[in-house]
Amino acid sequence: MKNEDCGINRFAGGYASIRRFAIRPISLLDPGSLTEHNVSMNCARALFAAAILVLFFSACDGAERKTPEGFTTITITPDRGDFGVVNQGDPAQFTVEIENLGPGNITLLGIEGGCPEPDVKFENFFLLPGQKTKAEVSIDTTEFPGRMERQLAIRTGNIETPIFPFQVSGFVKPNLIITPEHYRFYRDEVKNQKNSLTSSLQNLSEKDVIVESIESSGSSLKAWPADKAEYPITIPAGGIMDIRIDIQPVKDDETFAGKVIIRMKNAAKNRYEISIVEKKSMPKSFPKPGA
Repeated sequence: MKNEDCGINRFAGGYASIRRFAIRPISLLDPGSLTEHNVSMNCARALFAAAILVLFFSACDGAERKTPEGFTTITITPDRGDFGVVNQGDPAQFTVEIENLGPGNITLLGIEGGCPEPDVKFENFFLLPGQKTKAEVSIDTTEFPGRMERQLAIRTGNIETPIFPFQVSGFVKPNLIITPEHYRFYRDEVKNQKNSLTSSLQNLSEKDVIVESIESSGSSLKAWPADKAEYPITIPAGGIMDIRIDIQPVKDDETFAGKVIIRMKNAAKNRYEISIVEKKSMPKSFPKPGA
């Protein structure tokens, strides 16, 4: 791919159709639109659009991204931002400066990328050539503990150059850690015998959190606090609570897979899960070629 082929305008036509497909806002004033299906579909569409953006930008990585002569362009400073370390549930916030390099005027419409989409506040939406403005960006970290890297784009009103990419990264300190969080068993391991497991719930935040209940899905699973304490249970900052999980013996036609659901208060999320899944059994022998 030649450098001149990496101009942002090359993506303009396709981006418009991708955006129409990917971004369908949900009205906060319409309770009927706030369904799990609608939210899931919007997240899926946003992630699809983000994936297309990542593939496009990756293909042009290392090449000079040129804007064709006569097309209005902007610079974003920094184009690779770092929001540092934040606690899970707290917003990841950072500021970028935008300058209109001309030759024409430009209108800033928003910043997009990922799910949920970032919130943004522009000091000024309309820029004349040579003018600068700042954008304050905030990203919800509730569902994304650990290292976060986002490929974002500033959307403008220009037909020729509608988007301008930049990146941001940082670390989201987990609020709670469950260890182990996932279990995998072969059916033979749970058939006709009971399995007892223990997972630990560690509070990494600087405040107390409350366990309101522990539930299990599936008739073969049972879960409860290891010390048999009564709800609600307070886990102090830095504290640990053990959860006992029993998998009851199952028959050939029964399933043992399921989830342990921990309902919380004062935590980054209201619900945490421990999963128990069935591993597929390997064949005892492989057929001979041609058999």
